[in-house]
Amino acid sequence: MGIETVTLKRMEIIETEKGFEKHFTNEQKVPASITNYSLSMGEKLGLIKSSQITDLADIEQLFRSATDPDVDQEQALKNVDIGKYLKVIYLAIIGINRNIELTYEEFTELYHEDRFTTIETYTNLVLATLTDSVNGFVDGLQSSTKKKVDKDQAKPPKLNIECVEDKYVIYCLVYGIDNDVFWYAPYSSVERIFAGKQAYDSWSNNPR
Repeated sequence: MGIETVTLKRMEIIETEKGFEKHFTNEQKVPASITNYSLSMGEKLGLIKSSQITDLADIEQLFRSATDPDVDQEQALKNVDIGKYLKVIYLAIIGINRNIELTYEEFTELYHEDRFTTIETYTNLVLATLTDSVNGFVDGLQSSTKKKVDKDQAKPPKLNIECVEDKYVIYCLVYGIDNDVFWYAPYSSVERIFAGKQAYDSWSNNPR
């Protein structure tokens, strides 16, 4: 499903017998997951370059630091762009919580996790957008579909999807996926639904 839990809380500095200390109040836990709404708002707010999912996948060095024994893990993690990761976590929060009222500036005031927790949350959110390659439902439909298409049947056009709005046309207006599912369901769930709808349509048009 790809839903993370993010803790938001207010911080204030109070004076104690030991000196000044951080004090946290109003703690709340909110779900977070990258959705198509996350991508759309990220582009509109200028937090990411475009609404393409590839703009979020900046985890190559994280994998290297975790798997390459020759890499100084601590040094590698020091070089990551935490600011970008915070933006993705914020977009994941507003992406799945459709009624939340939270600006990016408010989020940065309420988010107080350490560097490693931030990296872990970001990585989990991005990895969750990857569609599972094993899909028995789609495989079953494809195995029951004729491989040769009738000559009179029109071939689907080759599409170049440049933004999330292009995907909306295909997924919702053409294939009939529900609007709320498209915008607010976790990204990988929408992709799985779309793959299933494509496989079903192919089977219904060309059953064995």
